[in-house]
Formats: sequence, C-alpha cells, structure tokens
Amino acid sequence: SQPTRNQATTQISSIMQRRVNGGSSGGEGGLPITKSDLEAKKLGAQQTKVIRHKTRKRGPGHKRNLLTVMMSLCVIALLGYVGLSSNKLQSDEGGSAKGNPTASKYDPDYAALKKAMAESEKEMTAALSRFPYVNEVLDSSELIALYFAASWCPESEPITELLADTFTPDMLGQTNNESGKSLFEIVYVSSDDNIGQVERYISPKWKWRVVPFESESNERTELKRYFKTCAAREASALEVDRKNGIPTLIIIDGKTHAVLTSDGVSDVREFGKEAFERWQSTMYLLRGLEGKFYQGHTS
Repeated sequence: SQPTRNQATTQISSIMQRRVNGGSSGGEGGLPITKSDLEAKKLGAQQTKVIRHKTRKRGPGHKRNLLTVMMSLCVIALLGYVGLSSNKLQSDEGGSAKGNPTASKYDPDYAALKKAMAESEKEMTAALSRFPYVNEVLDSSELIALYFAASWCPESEPITELLADTFTPDMLGQTNNESGKSLFEIVYVSSDDNIGQVERYISPKWKWRVVPFESESNERTELKRYFKTCAAREASALEVDRKNGIPTLIIIDGKTHAVLTSDGVSDVREFGKEAFERWQSTMYLLRGLEGKFYQGHTS
C-alpha cells in the first residue's frame, strides 16, 4: 500500500534533514543536495546577514544557532504546507507563483536574494548534469534507480535477481501519457572487472540501462565518487570516503534530481513492486514542497 500522508511527511522530513546535515560533502548519513536545500541555505544566510546589521555583536556561537533555528523553521514551514493542501500538490506543480508576504519585491534585500537563488539553481542543475549518460536517462524518465553492484559480489547476486523479477521489462517499458517520459528506469553502475563480466551479468531482456564501462568522462568511476558508493576493494584506488557498499540502489527524481532514498534495496525487499508506488508518492510530495518554497520566494 502507498504511505499515509503522515508517513510520507516523516520520510520527507528525514530526507531533508539528512541532505541539510550531510550535503554533497558526504557528512554522515548525508545525501547529495537538491535545489531547495541550496535555496534554504541562501535564504538563511541572507536573513542572518540582515539581522546581524540590526543587532549588537553576539557571541561566536550565535550565528550558528540562529542559522540552525532558521533552517528548522524552513523545514517546518514546508512540511506544514502538506497538511493544508496535500491534495493539490501534484496539480499545483506547474501553477503560477502566488507571492510571498515576507519577501516583498520592494524589500531592499529581495533583489540580492533572488540573484542568490538563481545562482543556486544553476549550481544544482550542474550537479548531475556532468554525468552525460545518467543525465540523458534523467531527462527522459520520471524516476531512475542507480544500481551499484558487481557480478563477482556474492551479496549482489540475490538483489540483482530480485530486481529483475520485481521490475519486469513490461513495467520498465511504461511511459507517462502526459509527459511522454518513462515511468521508471534501472541504471547499472558496474564494479565488474571488465566489460565481458557486465555483458554476461546483465541480460538485454531486462531492459536495464548500463553506464558505459569506459568513456571519455570516466562516468562510471565519477558516479561512485559523487555518491561515495563502491565495493570495498575499490575505495582505496578511488580515494573515496565510502558511505555505501554494494549492492546499493539509489532512487532519484528525474525532474528535480532529488535523491529520494539511498536504501532502495531494503524497500524492494520489504514491499516488492509496491516500493515503486511509495517512491512515486514521495516524489510528488517532495516536488510540491520544493515547488511551493521556490515560488514563495521568487514571485
């Protein structure tokens, strides 16, 4: 069954907290940042700067505490919106901005804030866009699953079979009638020793995508570094502070590039095909939250 609103809200809160606390620098439990994370940090920084000009000098811990409180308020405000209009999140996604009573166009800091958010959007777009193959799949899909595994890994074998049995070629071939995009794609990020192992391991019948074993951009290796996910025996050569081993299944929203979970394996084990519905529900809720935040501070 799909998650309840409270369950989804709790899950989104956890996602946002891990991204804010860990960020792309790979803090413990951290997930790669998304556009809303950058915007929230920029907003907090701008507001903190204004407040500091208007108040006396505080102790060294004051700025950090203030920023923490403001980030928490941003998260609470976003999550509170779900309780008011969760039934409209998906339909409002492409709606017009309605303004933000706390950020008037006549506010002297508004122009600087808007410029900072525009820069943040460019920065986020560039994050996964530097991976040509994966970016192409993201552009043509609603959801994608990056599957880090290897044919020689005993732990990978049962998970590979589970994914192939759960997400059949018919399911992977479905498209969204409105957008024309694929609903779901599995992208294999190999830790195999050679291309022959990959070709013997991943059946063409499954309709999985496979990141090129070798490419000019060295994409397969760079993905492992970016997500800090690889086999234990690769970590030293890659110079990676490894956060995830193999097998790992990372679920990403094709539109916003938000990482919905880095533990998709557990979801599939527990929920089977229904895991996709749960990811999809979380995706729509998170899109709505990020969309409302962005609209509210740029109108």
